[in-house]
Amino acid sequence: MYKIVCIDLDETFLARDYTIPKKNIEAINKARELGVRTVINTGRPFFSAEDVMLQAGLNQPGDFMINCNGAVITNTHTGEIIYSNPLPYHVAEKMVKRGKELNLTVNVMSTGSSNVINGDRSLLNHRDRHAPYQKFINDLSEVTDLPVIKVLLETSVDTSYDDLIAMKKEIEELCEGEAEISYSSGKFLECNHKGIDKGEGMLLLAEKLGVKQEETIAIGDNFNDVSMLVKAGLGVAVKNSRPELFELVDYVCENTCDDAAVAEVIENFILNV
Repeated sequence: MYKIVCIDLDETFLARDYTIPKKNIEAINKARELGVRTVINTGRPFFSAEDVMLQAGLNQPGDFMINCNGAVITNTHTGEIIYSNPLPYHVAEKMVKRGKELNLTVNVMSTGSSNVINGDRSLLNHRDRHAPYQKFINDLSEVTDLPVIKVLLETSVDTSYDDLIAMKKEIEELCEGEAEISYSSGKFLECNHKGIDKGEGMLLLAEKLGVKQEETIAIGDNFNDVSMLVKAGLGVAVKNSRPELFELVDYVCENTCDDAAVAEVIENFILNV
């Protein structure tokens, strides 16, 4: 039986209007009654996902959240960070420098803040709500006292998939193999320490909880989810996923994120078995 369900947030657990379909919450509560944990596994930092976590009731004893593509794991009941793997500062410097040269918006994320360079556009949804955590800076040197968990480079909304791949390769070469690069939402390049991804975060938490790899489910929709989809016991792509994901997973949902795809998975593979 599956014991952990790792869920991406945007366009997976959340509908495209950033609400949580009621069926999703009902399903994770029923799974909890069977001893199955639901774990948010997102590229967002903790403060950006906290409201969703609270709405879904995923802050009870024994609950955890994986943030910044596997770089941070937090006990959501106690607030204790049980794992953190930041970027080396010199690697973050290279990413920020290149982002500025390309005139991209650069988001330097720490565990409790979002530090934006070239911030003419919003990187976070619902900026007003996240304003206490967001700071606009001119250079990485202004936040040397903070561990850099992830650097996010925002390209334009019309950036092609081929251009994203080319930029990913360029950043990987620039960082000389010390960075893990993924992309999401058709415009974000997400830069973590080498070896850090959602799949490794999921497996690390599973090991800490005594859960076998084959007892995990992962549900996602985009390229930064691939690592957990292929490493989980059951990898699932929601219907609105990037088409490239469909051939990589074990199951493709009949429903989109707007129609409670996460509930579909929990019902089919946990509740009705």
